[in-house]
Amino acid sequence: LFLALAGTVRVVALPLLPLYPLLLLAGRGVAWRRRAAVAGSCVAGIALVLGPYLAIEQHTTGKMGLSRNGVWNLYGRVAPFADCTKFTPPPGTQLLCEAIPRPSRPITAQYTFNWWYSPAIRYYGDPHSATPEQTAVIESFVWAVIWGQPLDYAEEVGASLLRYIAPDHFRGYGGGPSYYDLVHAPILFHVAFQEYGRRVSAEHYSDGGRFSSREWLLDALRAEESVTRIQGPVFVLLALLMFAAPFVTSGRQRRAAVLFAVTAVLLLVLPVATVEFSARTAVPGFAPLAAAAALGGWGVSRKVRSRLPTPPRGGSRRALRSRLGSGTAVSPRWMRRSRPEG
Repeated sequence: LFLALAGTVRVVALPLLPLYPLLLLAGRGVAWRRRAAVAGSCVAGIALVLGPYLAIEQHTTGKMGLSRNGVWNLYGRVAPFADCTKFTPPPGTQLLCEAIPRPSRPITAQYTFNWWYSPAIRYYGDPHSATPEQTAVIESFVWAVIWGQPLDYAEEVGASLLRYIAPDHFRGYGGGPSYYDLVHAPILFHVAFQEYGRRVSAEHYSDGGRFSSREWLLDALRAEESVTRIQGPVFVLLALLMFAAPFVTSGRQRRAAVLFAVTAVLLLVLPVATVEFSARTAVPGFAPLAAAAALGGWGVSRKVRSRLPTPPRGGSRRALRSRLGSGTAVSPRWMRRSRPEG
């Protein structure tokens, strides 16, 4: 239920929906029927939330889905590096080919939403108004780019992933806002931007006109964000412990470590691979990252302790006393002194 509800708020949660029933089904130490029943309950909970949601969406808008952008986001991901000389554009997509050098092209969001920069929007509409046929043309171009330029795609995604360590770098690859950009960018709180937000929101939401901001509260939240930001060496340490966790734990702890690690990787990698790096989509992945890292740190500490020499305990002293005789006292180590010779 909670996973499905999370998906209605942020679509980054959707890849977790098939993962968790599969993990429940693949559990160990439990009868097959019970695992199937638990996994089936998980699927039923997901359907209970998303089924009515999608039905109402279809009835209200004529389209079914949790996001109007869909494959348009992926188009924004690949358009900045698409080179039609490296693959054969599908029929009808030649208008999307550009001769502009990669460094001079705009970032992801401009290709997804901006008419001035995006040939897809100029010729095929936008994510909210395009017909299914027009969207299908965009989709065919997207997959042609990915299959035709796999190394370029991997480079873009890899450079974007480095922004988890250095969010203010690799902006040309990552596209989206860093943590500092998202929280401190003046335009987000500019009066003109707020007025535009009210007008656009009022067109889609009945309470859009209630948008407002309070500077004192924003200052407090900015201060908290600046000291709790996960980046740089902190992120590297957590990531290393997360990857180590399945190898330094066992039993139930290992299964939990795998669950947290896979969840964190999905939440941190898929948004970057399908849209862009953005601080707002990065935050949900930090909780399972920290959980897996905690298990990893615990497992590493156990491994280290197991290799340290174990000091003698009371049992050893009693065994020595029994060998020497019941009337012989064995002094603690700190009281023993070597006798001088002669």
